[in-house]
Amino acid sequence: MTQIIYDDKTFFAGYSSLPGSVHGLDGAPEWPVLRAMLPSDTLPWSVRGRNSCCSLPGAPDAVARKALG
Repeated sequence: MTQIIYDDKTFFAGYSSLPGSVHGLDGAPEWPVLRAMLPSDTLPWSVRGRNSCCSLPGAPDAVARKALG
């Protein structure tokens, strides 16, 4: 049987305290470099702001309208 590392309480405690786990993409150290490589109009609404659907109310509808024309 394979072990799921996230089931280890010590591992999960450390992993869940990493900046990317606490603050979403804004806290992930690699995010500024990756984001700079992408054109802003191609970023999904959920990663443009604080990586939260609550930060951009109505954004999914706007993305759908743009995609559907």
